[in-house]
Amino acid sequence: MPIGDLALHVVESGPAEGRPFLFPHGRPESWRTWLGVMTAAGGEARTIAVDLPGIGGSSGAVEGGSKRRPAEVVQALVRRLGLTGTTLVGHDAGGMAAYAYLRRFAAEGFRATGVRDLTTAVVADAGHFAQEEQPAAVWALLRDFAAAPAA
Repeated sequence: MPIGDLALHVVESGPAEGRPFLFPHGRPESWRTWLGVMTAAGGEARTIAVDLPGIGGSSGAVEGGSKRRPAEVVQALVRRLGLTGTTLVGHDAGGMAAYAYLRRFAAEGFRATGVRDLTTAVVADAGHFAQEEQPAAVWALLRDFAAAPAA
């Protein structure tokens, strides 16, 4: 999927009208980190995993190690896919991108930047559990978190 000067590898499952969960991965991993969780979600939600720039099936690179640029890439992907009510779930480097997304766009005010599409966010360091140990338990936790009323 072209995003500016990048080409992102995006894998989706679940119904297009389902509540979206967007999963950026950690390093040195790929979108496959989230495969077990996406499988556990079944048809309950629209799950979207992405290879971050320069990793796996994605091309291009984010120079300098800044997390601001990956946050902008995540925003561009959210907009490109037309996502609303998204739960952003990042692991490791993906967690840093998710955190940078919140800092970058919440600081300016979501409405002021036109970002009205992220209602909840989770930064999880759960890669091992998501991949091998308990993907169904990780999915249940994320599903319940997203369904809980905002505090």
